Amino acid sequence: MDTRVQLLRDWMAREERGTVWVAKKVGRTKAYISHILHGRLPLTEKLARDLRAKLGIPLPEHGQAAQSDDEKPEQHRTHRRYA
Repeated sequence: MDTRVQLLRDWMAREERGTVWVAKKVGRTKAYISHILHGRLPLTEKLARDLRAKLGIPLPEHGQAAQSDDEKPEQHRTHRRYA
């Protein structure tokens, strides 16, 4: 599951907000938000921006996971074969 979707789910649980409330606040349908929460649709950058701006949900930009230095995976060198 997308880290941002999990952050959204956690925020909704912590703030005791439902799918309908979030959908109304960001101008989307309940079904659309539900599909995102259940992994049937991706959380788009436009929606992430709206969630940050309208609700103050601290979602990272796409591709920038919210990780501490301890959680970052080790970087390995990859070797390429050239024919």
